[in-house]
This record gives sequence, structure tokens and C-alpha cells, in this order.
Amino acid sequence: MLQATRPARRFFILLILSFTLTAQLQLDAAEPLEKHWPVNQQIPLSQIDHSALDRLLRKYVDVRGLVNYKAWKATLEDRQALQNYLKHLSQADPNQPTTQSVKLAFWINAYTAVTLEGILQVYPTSSIRNHTAEVFGYNIWDDLPLIVGRKNYRLNQIEHEILRKSNEP
Repeated sequence: MLQATRPARRFFILLILSFTLTAQLQLDAAEPLEKHWPVNQQIPLSQIDHSALDRLLRKYVDVRGLVNYKAWKATLEDRQALQNYLKHLSQADPNQPTTQSVKLAFWINAYTAVTLEGILQVYPTSSIRNHTAEVFGYNIWDDLPLIVGRKNYRLNQIEHEILRKSNEP
């Protein structure tokens, strides 16, 4: 009788451990990119400088649009440059009035930078689709928030609630 319960007990313990580890991974993945800035330190979208991202894209994206993630991840200076750019983005105040083209440029560049950071965090990987967990695990679209204007924005939100609503191609 004791022998029959031992496998069930082991299974139950393994199940609890797997849920605990998965929950911890979820908590670790949900760390926001950058921080909340005091209102007096936020800047208008029109004052965000996108030249750092432009320089990185020119360096690591070829004419076919393929990103050299291996070289980018190996270059600590450029990894830090992307993180500094994300920090700069998080300083923006999206509620201040500006033109539609400035808003669109900001959110397209934010989406691009967060996507790149998300992939670089898990590289090497064969596809971004490997990081779209439905229930447990890291989901790049939902688990990598960028703080902008004291609010967390995830890739899904940026794509569906901002970019698609702008009616741009």
C-alpha cells in the first residue's frame, strides 16, 4: 500500500515545484523596462531623440531587414545603448499634445526597441514565436512592459491599442 502512494506523492511534489518555478519565471519576466519618472522630469514626445536606435539599426540590420542578434548581444556597449534608449523612451509624457506623426514615430520606435530587447534577452533563439507562452512561461508580447508616462505598455498594447488604431499601413 505504501508503495502505491510513493509515486503519487513524488508526482504531486514535482507538480508543485514546477508551478512554483513557473510562477517565479513569470514574476522575473514581468520586470518593467526602466522606471516611473516624476512628472517634472517627463519630456514631450517631440523631444525624444531616436538617433541612438537609428545608429543601432544601421549597425545590426542588413539590407534584407535581418538582424545580427549574435553580434549585437556580444557587444556590451551596444546592449547598453539599447537599454539607455529604452530609459530615454520611458521619460516621455505621451499625454502632452503633439502631432500624429511624432506620436506614430515614438510608438513604432518603442515597439521596435522593446521587441529587440526582448529577443536579445533570450537569444539565441530560432524564432520570436518560441516566446509566446499561452499560459505559463515567458511571453514576449505581454511580459516585457515599457514604462511611459507612469504607465506600463506591453508589445500587445502598443500594437493593438496604439499602432493599429492610428490607421497607418
